Amino acid sequence: MRNLVLGCVSAAVLLSGCTFVKDERGYPGGFSGRIADNKIIQTRNHEQRIARYAYSLALVAPLVAETAQTPSEAQASANAINAVYAKLKQLEMLRKNCPLLVGEVEDTTGAIFSSNSCSLVGAGDDASTDLGSAFAFESNAFEVDRTMVRLAKTAADNIGVRGSLSRAKNLTVIDLAKSIYRARKVVPIALKYFATYRDVSLIVGDAIASTCTGNCDNVINDFRRVLSDRSDIADARNASRPISKIFAGAKTLASNGVGWRFSPRHYRALVHHVDRACEQLYYRQLVTGSGIAPVRCSSVDNGGSDDRNEFLSTFVKSG
Repeated sequence: MRNLVLGCVSAAVLLSGCTFVKDERGYPGGFSGRIADNKIIQTRNHEQRIARYAYSLALVAPLVAETAQTPSEAQASANAINAVYAKLKQLEMLRKNCPLLVGEVEDTTGAIFSSNSCSLVGAGDDASTDLGSAFAFESNAFEVDRTMVRLAKTAADNIGVRGSLSRAKNLTVIDLAKSIYRARKVVPIALKYFATYRDVSLIVGDAIASTCTGNCDNVINDFRRVLSDRSDIADARNASRPISKIFAGAKTLASNGVGWRFSPRHYRALVHHVDRACEQLYYRQLVTGSGIAPVRCSSVDNGGSDDRNEFLSTFVKSG
């Protein structure tokens, strides 16, 4: 045992100069957190990190659904999506118990949580029922990262583009889609995926423009230009990529440190895209003789996924 400990310590010392180890030691979300900040969108608190996970799930789920080839693959992907839903709900509970910011924090429903009163997310003083607090956010977020990477790798494996994704830094949803597009044989999948990407880009852009607490005039004006009736329609048609401009502007604002959050309507919109993917996964499982019990990660009138429904009720109160 002593040799094992010494070996681990020695390895840590040898790797201490490595950027990967430094990020794992001290960056929010570790190495993957820095990659997400650089390549997806900058986050500055736990609430924004949860929002980024939800945004990423809305992009990964349709790609996994399009590429699942067998009932067992579809079932495994549906289970993984349900696991992400369950863990994101738990992360929201954690961040609101002993929030790290001094003072008060607010959730998407308007409820206020104070950092001055930290109660167990469980029943009384029984440690067995304690689900943790914001001081356990990092270790629980790691499990979300692991599941999201597994979903992305599953999609890559299904269509044979894994070789171009050998490096960890290329496992973002955007780089995955680019690799799929370059595979040519699956261009229809990539085109459908990018249609979802445009929708989700507008969701993120709208969230930042409508909830920011800094100077957001540029992004708001871009929204007016693209989405509203306007007299300058000829100029809008000549714009190179207006949706990309909106998302790029939103990313710039986030990087500059403006406050932003996802409201209930943004979570509803993201879940809509995951629901469509989950229905596709469900029907992929309904193959005669497959011998598997179909798993749902979407909602239906008489039930569906409890994890999905509980996630939505956590971020979107009725009414």
